[in-house]
Amino acid sequence: MTKKITAFPLRWPDGWKRTTNRKRASAYKTSFAAAYDDTLRELRLFGATAIVISTEVPINRNGRPYADADPAEPGVAVYFTRKQQPYVLACDLYDRLRWNMRAVGLAIAGLRAVERSGAAHLLDRAVAGFAALPSGAPAPQPAARPWREVMNLEGFQGPSFVMRAGIEAQYKQLARTRHPDAGGSDAAMAELNAAREEALRECSE
Repeated sequence: MTKKITAFPLRWPDGWKRTTNRKRASAYKTSFAAAYDDTLRELRLFGATAIVISTEVPINRNGRPYADADPAEPGVAVYFTRKQQPYVLACDLYDRLRWNMRAVGLAIAGLRAVERSGAAHLLDRAVAGFAALPSGAPAPQPAARPWREVMNLEGFQGPSFVMRAGIEAQYKQLARTRHPDAGGSDAAMAELNAAREEALRECSE
């Protein structure tokens, strides 16, 4: 059974670990309402749409969370779409919701700063790790097969070929047929994603 993404109650993203020993202090001097508004503003400036800010704070009649809430569950998960790709950022590092909300807002501001630098390829790499899994889907697992086999690069051995540009080009080509929207499957795409990450860790510039 899949779980619906809701603003309330908190819908923690699949595959994201929870913090066990939360920080009890933060340098963020902010209220929950201010942190919420800042995060929403940063998301909109980032080009995000279909935004859902999910917490354990009930929603009032105007669709906003109650400003003075301070729930025992401090986690926040922010779901949004950007360039037709779903993403999620979540934080429960601190023991106060307002601090976790502020941390997410600052993370989005940081991504916007990368975007403004003109380094689009760095931004793509930065947000790739926040791609949202389909609701109820299992977290990606490391490739069971060697990454060269998954990426059809078995004939290329040694560091002379293992270069970032070649890996990315091969990944894009294979994704055209392995993505669920192109006739592939979630499993095939997850295996390809894991293989790509393993390859990039090994590759040279």
